[in-house]
Amino acid sequence: MTDPEQEWTRRNAAAVRAALRNAAVRAEIAALLGADGSKVAERRRLEAARRELAALGLLDDDSEDQEW
Repeated sequence: MTDPEQEWTRRNAAAVRAALRNAAVRAEIAALLGADGSKVAERRRLEAARRELAALGLLDDDSEDQEW
């Protein structure tokens, strides 16, 4: 890495460490990653998967009624 890249990496790593000290930030990241087991996060992941499958033409119109 060049010096500017190393400095950029150091600055951003410090910013991430500072942000992760906040419990609310850690909880939000866990929810977004699905690591918190929350039903909201699970529902979001399922909705995203359904949208992706629908975009690929792999879901029927009545897919909302299907059990996942």
